[in-house]
Amino acid sequence: MSPEYRTFVMKLFKKHDKHIEGQLHAAVGICGEAGELIDNVKKTWVYNKPQDGVNVVEELGDLLFYFTAMCCLHGLSLEQLEKANMEKLNKRYPQGYSDLAAQRRADKA
Repeated sequence: MSPEYRTFVMKLFKKHDKHIEGQLHAAVGICGEAGELIDNVKKTWVYNKPQDGVNVVEELGDLLFYFTAMCCLHGLSLEQLEKANMEKLNKRYPQGYSDLAAQRRADKA
């Protein structure tokens, strides 16, 4: 996320008296928006409705908003998260994805 977007998000994100309240707000927002996204996918999968691509963009944008807020609250950059996630998944799946490696979770050993 760009510095401009981070500033934009934190300008709009509700200010809370306690740090934990801000985290909870962001986490609940992430869950709520993920639920709206999965509902879109469900309608296509279960009901064979055409995918609402405009709504997918909207929900992913809302997820990005709350995700960015959570990152800002923890002083984390997207690059830090990418690096940490790659290190974890490289340990877990050194030969590429497999169900066995997913079950063994070598990064947790």
